[in-house]
Amino acid sequence: MIPPTILKPALVITTPVGESISISRMYRDCPIQIESIIRKADLIPMQMNDFDMILGMDWLSKHRVTIECQTRRVLFGDPTSPLLIYQGIQTRKPLKIISSLKAQKFLLHACAGFLASVKVAIARERLKEAQSRQKSYTDKHRRTLEFNVGDKVFLKVSPCRGVRRFGLKGKLSPRFIGPFEILERVGEVSYRLAFPPQLLHVHNVFHVSLLRGYNYHPLHVVNYPIQKIREDLTFEEVPEAILDRQERVMRRKTIPFVKILWKNHSECEATWELEETIRSQYPKLFES
Repeated sequence: MIPPTILKPALVITTPVGESISISRMYRDCPIQIESIIRKADLIPMQMNDFDMILGMDWLSKHRVTIECQTRRVLFGDPTSPLLIYQGIQTRKPLKIISSLKAQKFLLHACAGFLASVKVAIARERLKEAQSRQKSYTDKHRRTLEFNVGDKVFLKVSPCRGVRRFGLKGKLSPRFIGPFEILERVGEVSYRLAFPPQLLHVHNVFHVSLLRGYNYHPLHVVNYPIQKIREDLTFEEVPEAILDRQERVMRRKTIPFVKILWKNHSECEATWELEETIRSQYPKLFES
């Protein structure tokens, strides 16, 4: 029976579950038999569920031990004894301590050692609960959208992709463009849209989540002479009258603005424009 040696100060080891173990005893020169060779080592007892033993780097270097990771072999090359090769066997259960060298280093320097993390079933169960909770939130706010051939829909575009694909620029670029007519239904949740000539380079099949229904309104129809429409189906916006004036004071200057009523548009669609720009482009508005 080997008497224990009292450690001063005591060592404190923190486990992965947050518990601390205080160790104050060490058994020195304990005989360890590996195959037919007996070696001595200093052992520190720890209260664990299973029996296990860790040999540190100092002990391995003292006995000239070589570890071959690829072949999982340990070679004992002590010149005073014949060469011993120990072949490792893969364990069926996961190891509770992964980095034994780091733990032994902490213990030798009389500071707190840390056990490696252990996979536990509690974390997996909590992860499943979080995934189930997130899925329930998504299903609660999910809307079932379905359109028919010939319906008009708006297409949702992202700010970064809108510039590359649809040519949308500016700080106030729209989040939805259109409306576009649905040509056919592709599969269960996709639709093919009718694009104008300037968007022929864009793939015209989109998921239903990117579409929003369009409700017809008479004010959305623009009565414009056909002869003034260009070949690319665009026309020039022409101001019709000045509804109001306003001056906006900046730090060191005052900038005049005018509220413009555009032709073939309602009064609610009037916009504020720089007076200097409108005066240079349409001087007839300021003659009366």
